[in-house]
Amino acid sequence: MPTSFPGNETHGFSLIELMVVLVIAGLAVGVVMPRLIGVVGSQQYRSGMRDLVTLLREARGKAATEHRAAAVWLNVESKTFGREGGAKTWRLPEETEVELKTIAEQVVSDQVAKIRFFPDGTSSGAELITVYRGQSLQLDVSWITGRIRLQ
Repeated sequence: MPTSFPGNETHGFSLIELMVVLVIAGLAVGVVMPRLIGVVGSQQYRSGMRDLVTLLREARGKAATEHRAAAVWLNVESKTFGREGGAKTWRLPEETEVELKTIAEQVVSDQVAKIRFFPDGTSSGAELITVYRGQSLQLDVSWITGRIRLQ
């Protein structure tokens, strides 16, 4: 004799099926989230470096058009940078390692140095090496031409 009657069928999932789905979803989140966080941090790093290049190019252009020196400062300890005399500050991710090489006249303190551009197109020159989670970028500012190159 049949145990179910027509129209009395139950549609749904058993508790075991729901538990299996939740375990699979939990594992997927546990694997994907750390990678996703790493991607976001990497994008912030690259975006910060592009912001620095843009700021340097703006300072170079300002020096040429306004016929006076313009500078960008970098704090290697706090991983921040900005325009000399400007109010806005940009920041690289905290885990970024920063090494800046420039001439002694542009070193303000143990942590802060400036990259200065002059009206004739020259600059104080600098080499900035940054490393973020194994990714390395090098920024070079030519002292002769003021050319800014990120590689």
